[in-house]
Amino acid sequence: MTRSRIALILLPLMILTGCGGRAARPVEISTSIDDKLSCIHIEGQYSANINRMLDLQKERQWQSGNNAPKLLLGLAGLMLLNLNNAEKKEILALEARNARLLELSDKKNCKVIPVERSVLAQSQ
Repeated sequence: MTRSRIALILLPLMILTGCGGRAARPVEISTSIDDKLSCIHIEGQYSANINRMLDLQKERQWQSGNNAPKLLLGLAGLMLLNLNNAEKKEILALEARNARLLELSDKKNCKVIPVERSVLAQSQ
């Protein structure tokens, strides 16, 4: 096999390798304005993070189900598999951020009610 034929085979496979999922975009665990957040802001961020985690769990379930048909495509399908766990990385970052928000809440005597991880796990 000549080099040009090998290149023609490998080039599409290399391009497809980047298609298997998306890059993780985790939130920052702490920010420079954390100490300036009011109780309302802390509660709002906490709640928004919970909602985002639920959305990410749905996305993760969809991606898992979507990987099975790709296996049927053989080698090209393997290149399309979502194996980067972007959703999991983002969920872990959101959990860490919420732990930080609860610390701030305690420090400011706010009444943010923490949501148990088991509640999030039940939504899967």
